[in-house]
Amino acid sequence: MQRHRRRILVTGATGLIGSELCGQLVERGHAVIALVHRRHDILRNNGSVLHPAAYTGTPPRYGALHWTAGDVRKPSLGLEANEAIALASVVEVIIHCAAETKFSSASDLHRIVNVEGTRNVARFARASQGPIPGLVQSARPMSAENVQVMSPRRR
Repeated sequence: MQRHRRRILVTGATGLIGSELCGQLVERGHAVIALVHRRHDILRNNGSVLHPAAYTGTPPRYGALHWTAGDVRKPSLGLEANEAIALASVVEVIIHCAAETKFSSASDLHRIVNVEGTRNVARFARASQGPIPGLVQSARPMSAENVQVMSPRRR
């Protein structure tokens, strides 16, 4: 049986959930672009480190892992206009894992990252010129009722 492979953008790719997700998606043959904020090496839950290549703006090959620097707190995910257009044109699915989860962080940071960041990811998805990505987001992924699924709009 042949698997349907996708080009997937993962936000929060260096976090607990996103890092493991990136590794498993690549193992399953998907092309993954990790949107990273501070560092681009990805530490998996088993302790192994993934060293993605820099995203160059061209469609990545299936089974490859790339990184691009961005920030969900900013419009267009903090990317320059031409970078955002190039990325949006190749991405088929967005998995939004970026979240501020530290209870000690200021409430403004929680709102900016978790609410405004999700809004920016949804806007990025809607502005896509390619296939409309689906968006799955959860800051608390341990229970199904905490997962929000935003259906792609129809064209």
